[in-house]
Amino acid sequence: MSNFKAAMDKLLKLEGVYDNHPSDKGGETVFGIARKSFSTWAGWVLVDKLKKSTANFPKNLENDDQLDSMVSRFYQMNFWDVLSCDKIEDRELAEKVFFTGVNLGVGTMGKLLQKAVRALSPTGNEGIEVDGIVGGKTLFAIKEIGIAVGYPVLLTKIKELQIEYYKRIVANNPSQKVFLKGWINRANA
Repeated sequence: MSNFKAAMDKLLKLEGVYDNHPSDKGGETVFGIARKSFSTWAGWVLVDKLKKSTANFPKNLENDDQLDSMVSRFYQMNFWDVLSCDKIEDRELAEKVFFTGVNLGVGTMGKLLQKAVRALSPTGNEGIEVDGIVGGKTLFAIKEIGIAVGYPVLLTKIKELQIEYYKRIVANNPSQKVFLKGWINRANA
């Protein structure tokens, strides 16, 4: 069964501590939480306080228990739970859904997952609605595919769709090409 704490530890390694790349549409990010996308997250008050309190910024972000707790709650409530990752039996698949949801958004990840399910469906789940909501029908189809063809096949299909999605982003906005190699590496992780 999937484990949020283990997935969270891996996610934080993927996301890093702090970034403020000028071409990143999310702007300033802390542990992968983009200020522009989540400007009302209560953690920004603490981050701004830590920026001012020491010359050790951003290293001091890693050693703040209150911030660590806020980050963990944020990801569990907004991504892990919304994507029903605790109900996905295969740990690797649950982590992939979680990590990709963080990177692309839960709706986009839900749709990629549903498209993968439809493409691999052995018993008619190709009719599953692509609405981005990972509910009972999607979870049942995931389990069915896991039994019929194996979770690794589903993971591979999700990776393919994820890479196609990144390439479309760059095709529509060439300024984002600077991130493409990292995005593809992340898809294959």
